[in-house]
Amino acid sequence: MLEGYSAEGIFARRSLFKGYTFPVAGRPRTLDEIEHDIVRPRFHDPRTHFALVCASSRCPKLRRAAYEPATLDAALDEAARRFINDPTRNVIDPARGIVRLSAIFDWFGEDFAAAAGSAQAFVSRYVATDAERELLRRQDTLTFLDYDWTLNAQPRQRPH
Repeated sequence: MLEGYSAEGIFARRSLFKGYTFPVAGRPRTLDEIEHDIVRPRFHDPRTHFALVCASSRCPKLRRAAYEPATLDAALDEAARRFINDPTRNVIDPARGIVRLSAIFDWFGEDFAAAAGSAQAFVSRYVATDAERELLRRQDTLTFLDYDWTLNAQPRQRPH
């Protein structure tokens, strides 16, 4: 990202996640390999989807501090809570009866179902109100928001 690469186009996504390698644990690894072959199978914790970020506009926000073993559980809970309750990334509106979740809950639905029975049940752990929890409990099917791969940057800071 610092060198001006982003995942905005389909070919750019493939290059970014499957093409570039970075030294991790003594050997070069792709971002996909780190996420899908190491982190997900080892930890079986869907909250990692809110910690591993791709810098796109609909991606979870990058944490300002490193994840550390002593505070990891609390930090992952906070990352999940922040992402789930961000109305630019998920829409849970009891007054209008609307639930539209991030595409992350579609792409990795099996991770959320394994942890909580369903994506709705997982999300309900982190929402702010009882009305939101009740709305999620009543949802038989989910609608997912389109994923915006535009680089998440401050105004006038996008690479040219």
